[in-house]
Amino acid sequence: MALWYLRTRRRNCARNSTHARRLLQQSSTFLPMSAPISGGVKILFSEKIRWSIGLWLFMAFIIGSINIAIWAAFGNNPTQLSLSITSLILILAWIMSTLENKVTPDQLTSGNFKISREHIIKVTPLGKTEMRLISGVNCDPAAHLELRFWVHTGVKIEIADPKDPTPYILLSTKKYNELSAILTD
Repeated sequence: MALWYLRTRRRNCARNSTHARRLLQQSSTFLPMSAPISGGVKILFSEKIRWSIGLWLFMAFIIGSINIAIWAAFGNNPTQLSLSITSLILILAWIMSTLENKVTPDQLTSGNFKISREHIIKVTPLGKTEMRLISGVNCDPAAHLELRFWVHTGVKIEIADPKDPTPYILLSTKKYNELSAILTD
């Protein structure tokens, strides 16, 4: 029974994903910040931002501390359960917090955010101090932020779209000079 459920669920997910792709392609003319989904397009720039070693070590020590406290209070069996649950949560957090930046000739994609390159006006590479100021004190509340706290450099992309009031997009990226050079071409 469980195998049948998984098989039908997989089919339904595949059916829904193609339906969603078709709907996004049809509605891309109505959504101001959405670009059409294209297959087989040349990728000019691609970067995946994942956790650093320091963040992994910090999270491992946090999980270790929690599990030692549970072991001292309750014993071995609850500790094994909590270790498996916290490890699963850690892996899911690592997967979900990955940021992928892609640039194609037509669009810029960062995480779930897509914008057509024709709306990009100006691209500014930001070092550590500029990124800290723009993402903190000088941040515009209407701006779209695709930030990861463990990456200290990024790119400020000013956009002009009459249908959208977003003044700029702030992206975390380690290759900020390369990304800004590609987007200004």
